[in-house]
Amino acid sequence: MKKFCCFFFCLVLSLVPVSAVSRTLIVCGDTVMINAQYDGVFISGDFDFHWKDQLISSHPLDSVQVHDMIIEANGNIISSCKELNRVISEVSITKNFIDVKVLRNQIEHKARLYLYFDENDNTFKTGFYIKDHINGVGTLTYYDPLHHSYGALGHEITEKSTGKRAEVHLGHILLGKVTSVVPSVINQPGEKISRSTDMILGNILINNEFGLFGKTNVELKGRELEIALQHQIHPGKAVLLTVIDSTNLMEVDIEITKVNLQSSQGIKGIEFKITDQRLIEKTGGIVQGMSGSPILQNGRIIGAVTHMIPSSPTRGYGVFIEWMLYYSDQI
Repeated sequence: MKKFCCFFFCLVLSLVPVSAVSRTLIVCGDTVMINAQYDGVFISGDFDFHWKDQLISSHPLDSVQVHDMIIEANGNIISSCKELNRVISEVSITKNFIDVKVLRNQIEHKARLYLYFDENDNTFKTGFYIKDHINGVGTLTYYDPLHHSYGALGHEITEKSTGKRAEVHLGHILLGKVTSVVPSVINQPGEKISRSTDMILGNILINNEFGLFGKTNVELKGRELEIALQHQIHPGKAVLLTVIDSTNLMEVDIEITKVNLQSSQGIKGIEFKITDQRLIEKTGGIVQGMSGSPILQNGRIIGAVTHMIPSSPTRGYGVFIEWMLYYSDQI
């Protein structure tokens, strides 16, 4: 039994990223506004409309579909709504479709975007809502002064209508300012209401289940703290850093209730509950926009907030800092 236990302990240590050992980071907690571009034009929904005394309420079988990503139209690469509208405007009013390529569930398909010319306003209608970017609110976890990189959010940006990862390729994060908070109640998450400042903090190079990662445009100042690896974390008192009023950083008391040691990457390594009555009175617990709030224990950075438990808004999960660092070290 002793040999088995020793082998397992060594195995766990061997899976820890070498780049995460003996590291210091600038701990953050600032609210950030996320502005990212899709890898094409996303069809977010559809609508009914009248055309030549007909109600157009459905689409042909070979038509594009809601949640498709249009990446090419009439042989032109499409990366914005403006580019797609330009291609449509060049089509003869006698033609009722354009050939497109779309990404559907990450697989490329050929399809048609059907057009309905409206003589009243001299434009084409398609019956689809489209967009080329996505916005959101989150929290900056850390700044790495060695690599001039950052980690934020603790989980991926998702498309609200699908719940799936938003396929983005360009974007940036800006310093945000919290103007108000909608409190969380049981089974109804609250949210930070924030607006953007003019201060761009960095670009977005990676969007995955462990957060947003990119290079910073400015050298961020703050407390430089050592990190703790998962085997150094224990149940008990800890704090998280977040903003719920303007840009004022708040240190919130929490209790780590469980540490789930992981031999492979996962986003729910830390289980915790909010014990700070100041935050509970103002927010009801964890709210949307707090994702990425850094978690500290014994003066070291151990992870970041990722999720709230809907049935108990004061309880949530955190990701180990080593998994976030693994990705910010790749850029």
